[in-house]
Amino acid sequence: MDASVTLLSFIEKLVRSEDFVSNPALEDELKALLAKHGLLNASRIAPDTLEPEKTLLHPFNRFVCSEVCKNNRTLINNLRSTLRKHVLPNFGFSSSELKNLELVLNKLPLANFRGVEDIFIANTKVLLESKEILHGTFRGYKSSLIRFLKWLQSEKLYPTGSESPAVENGKYAPRLGNSLKQKLFSDLTQDRKGNRWRGKDPYALKETELTPRLIKQLEAKPRQLTKDDFNLTVLKNFTKKTTDWLPDYGLHYFLTAREVSKRQDRPLREITFRTRRKDILRFLGWLRNYKGFKLEDLCLELMADKGLLEEFNCWGINERGNTYAWAGQYAAASINIAKWIHHKRSKKLKYDDVKAITTIRDYGRTLGNEYKAQGTNIQKEKEEKFITFEECEQLVAYLKKACAPRRRYYREDGRTRSTAGRSDRAIISAWEHYLIVAILVYCGIRQREIRELELGKTLFREADGYWVKQEPADHKIGSKTGEGKEFRLPELLTEDLDEWLNVWRPKMPLQGHNQVFAMIGSNAHPNSMGKPFTETSLGAFVTRRVYKATSFLFDEPKRINPHFFRNIIITHQRKHGDPSKREPLATMMGQSIETADRIYNLMNRRDRTEKAQDWWKPKST
Repeated sequence: MDASVTLLSFIEKLVRSEDFVSNPALEDELKALLAKHGLLNASRIAPDTLEPEKTLLHPFNRFVCSEVCKNNRTLINNLRSTLRKHVLPNFGFSSSELKNLELVLNKLPLANFRGVEDIFIANTKVLLESKEILHGTFRGYKSSLIRFLKWLQSEKLYPTGSESPAVENGKYAPRLGNSLKQKLFSDLTQDRKGNRWRGKDPYALKETELTPRLIKQLEAKPRQLTKDDFNLTVLKNFTKKTTDWLPDYGLHYFLTAREVSKRQDRPLREITFRTRRKDILRFLGWLRNYKGFKLEDLCLELMADKGLLEEFNCWGINERGNTYAWAGQYAAASINIAKWIHHKRSKKLKYDDVKAITTIRDYGRTLGNEYKAQGTNIQKEKEEKFITFEECEQLVAYLKKACAPRRRYYREDGRTRSTAGRSDRAIISAWEHYLIVAILVYCGIRQREIRELELGKTLFREADGYWVKQEPADHKIGSKTGEGKEFRLPELLTEDLDEWLNVWRPKMPLQGHNQVFAMIGSNAHPNSMGKPFTETSLGAFVTRRVYKATSFLFDEPKRINPHFFRNIIITHQRKHGDPSKREPLATMMGQSIETADRIYNLMNRRDRTEKAQDWWKPKST
């Protein structure tokens, strides 16, 4: 090989190194050395090659050596492919020239590198429609390009703000796809018609179907329940002894009261009991609608029957496609009922002398082992839900722009037809969507913690921004560890929360609470505006808007529910984040590092071994 080629190859690697980029003095020393040996001669530079600082090559090399690309070869490869295949051909370069990407980048003036995202979208549109490029590949390419453009913006080398006409800054909300020339949004409710979902084929027992016996068993206070309120025939399956040990209070009191004689467990939180209650009603509804039980024969004791419980779980797993995690929920409700019925009989720790309890406990452990082996449906649902963290940030930016006070209406040819102010309700809805999704994206907390954010109780405005301060009862893990948690919301949300809390939230007629967020109502249910969010209503509020926005932003809608943002966050952190921040992130999210890796990390097998490359080399400084 020619010595000059070898030398130039070495110099090329050197100028890409992080040490060289971070120390401008080295560049001057290198130029002086090359000039001394006659290797830096202006006459030898091709006439169509520009100075490095004026072309795209130098910023590209700096980006490749930056923290953004550190240990992320996939990002670099995707960016090279994106530029070579879907961007640079528009700047007049031939396919033969593009085989040497560095040469092309050194010919392209940085000032001409504009309109890039629109070029990429236009060039990939037909390929996507013809399926010549997969959606997953498209998202990988787009994500790498967006990260490069954001880096250029941070270096003041590229215009800030979105170039796409679909998202406009200022006083106008983004276009909503209301002309034939624009892509229409997808609607989750319409798109899921005909598909199986939780609301299809409901089998739970309705509240209006609860018999007086069931109501008493669920809600009775001390001394309100007698043995006549139990099905003694069912109880004979558990014991032949006297029934004097039966409780004189209902399940709710037993599970949630601060102290109950002979109860060996800590009380459940009200929200946990409500979940258990729903599970119980589903089991009872299955007995009635699928097993043919008469309404008057239903009682809570039936759910403590291991045989019936196993049959119910087999039905749910085999016929409805549920997981062992789902089955475990019903085993937990079953053991709660068994303890309620039999706790006065026990004289040993953990009720180890009551077979009716230990049998279900062992069954629950078996389900737990199956769950660990099987996992959840999340991997199967990944294609339907997953977006990258960079795409999450695009989503947040889009939702923020949707908070604008006015919007434009367009003709079929794309020209503006008219403008109009938006209603307070529309703007309030936009603000809530933006802030709730932003908190989910940047903090990854559970949706219950967002529902229960309350000014002066769990949310506080301090000099450095907004702090969330939770007692043990205010978050899921706190009830187990007895510890509260505190964390600061991202600084980028401070001004927006100020505007929300001081301008728009006061326009909502809050109904007896001081929560930060509340339901906005609808044309069909206007009276619900100002009511506290429920688990179901907040989930639908987020999922439907995210589905609609992602259909417009990414060409393929994503059905992301609030909890799935935790998967996106952990997956991104494990692939690209600082390992030293794993523990504080887990603390903020309310989980252990082990739980995060086991449940929320969606890295595939190739992702998990990527950082093993060059493991024998010393860590670069």
